[in-house]
Amino acid sequence: MKTLLIQPAPTYIGEIPPPGYFPLGLAYVASAARDAGHEVEVLDLWADRVPSGEIEARIAEHKFDVVGITAMSAQYRQVRDMAKIIRAIRPDARIVVGGALARHNYTEVLQTTVVDVCVFEWGEVVFPQLLESLDDLSDVPGVAYIRDGKVAVNPTVGVFQDVDNLPLPAWDLFPMDIYTKPAKIGDGHAVSSMSVVTSRGCPYNCRFCSKNFQKVNMRSIDSVIAEIKTLKERFGIGCIEFEDELVMISKKRMLELCEKIRPLKLKWACSGRANIASVELLREMKRAGCFSVYYGLESGSPTILDLMDKRVTVEMNERAIMATRKAGIVCRCLMMIGFPGETRETFRETVDFCKRNHVHPRVEFNVCTPLPGSVLYQRAISEGKIKDKVAFLEQLEGLSDVVVNMTEMSDDELMELKEAGGIEAREHYYRWRRRNPSIMMKDGLKKIQRIAAYAKVWGFSALLREGVKRLRNDREALLRTLLRAEY
Repeated sequence: MKTLLIQPAPTYIGEIPPPGYFPLGLAYVASAARDAGHEVEVLDLWADRVPSGEIEARIAEHKFDVVGITAMSAQYRQVRDMAKIIRAIRPDARIVVGGALARHNYTEVLQTTVVDVCVFEWGEVVFPQLLESLDDLSDVPGVAYIRDGKVAVNPTVGVFQDVDNLPLPAWDLFPMDIYTKPAKIGDGHAVSSMSVVTSRGCPYNCRFCSKNFQKVNMRSIDSVIAEIKTLKERFGIGCIEFEDELVMISKKRMLELCEKIRPLKLKWACSGRANIASVELLREMKRAGCFSVYYGLESGSPTILDLMDKRVTVEMNERAIMATRKAGIVCRCLMMIGFPGETRETFRETVDFCKRNHVHPRVEFNVCTPLPGSVLYQRAISEGKIKDKVAFLEQLEGLSDVVVNMTEMSDDELMELKEAGGIEAREHYYRWRRRNPSIMMKDGLKKIQRIAAYAKVWGFSALLREGVKRLRNDREALLRTLLRAEY
């Protein structure tokens, strides 16, 4: 079976940015389908940064019987339009959608687009079975499709797979030079980097979070290390970005990862959890090559944290920030505004938290959005804030603006608070760093080393041209790059 797998680009940002991460899910599916004996090609619209006007021509270059599209919930419109293009080019081809969009909104996708099948369970397991059963999907688990004019949903029994037994991602089908080559300046790493996952799922149930896996499935650390060694040998990878929903699931597991990754002499970054983080653990992580940990702290208000069911306290979050910095690791903080119950007073607590803890100027107060698959999404539906699921998907583009306001404040008031709070937190951060010369000196040395690494890869003239370009186009972004923490 000739199969074309498509990675869309997140065009909602305005223009297509460089790829921010490797599409591991699609790469796993490609590997499984190929191992099952099917011909597989990949069209990576994100890596190639293909404009919307050229998508049809790029798809027409391929011969296929089945097209698989991976998509997030915010990519509904792209999937709808792309499916129309595919149907026009190959009317007899079967169109399959996977990812968060298919998992949480398969009914809307199937009823309002020309998509044939939605895979809402493990794609590596389901998709090869689907390719063998296109004439009769009744025995394929974890899929939804139209049968007799209605949406048929097959149960998921037997879909679970031991993650250690999954094949390695089909890296060779993707433009790895784009994904692994260091950035020119500012965005990304000064060494070749790659994405890896150590687990699937998260044991916590934050009410705003869209969960793609209901259970936590952890790979053995030996399996993770074997994959990293392969990446290092084949692609010269010097940095690993762990893309799990949560890597710091337990102290014991993190210590095992540290022990086994240390001999590889790599840099790596991961997600953390405030109630697990400690100076002792973070220092072990630092010794093992960890340079950055990001925490979903979300709010500085104890009231909002409780409403979110975060299962952490403000004090825990503050200790995690201090412990991470004490260990010499960059601490990234994800913050939010607009969870139900948010008021001017609770958001003031969040801004004060950021100032008190000198949160990094990259802090962006994401606007709380009831993402499909979250408890908050169901609440928004039950309260009548989302009356039309398709209309909601059409509006869903990102977390920078108000899509559905879950507070008692007006949209304008919420956005004014967001912008003012972001400016206040960043300006405080810059003042704090200027008042600490030792921090500036240490940071400056790290920055010189980083720029030297860029120049080694790209050449000094290319580095200079990129700097001038950014100075002309976005001075604020360049300022953030120059003043951001490097350790």
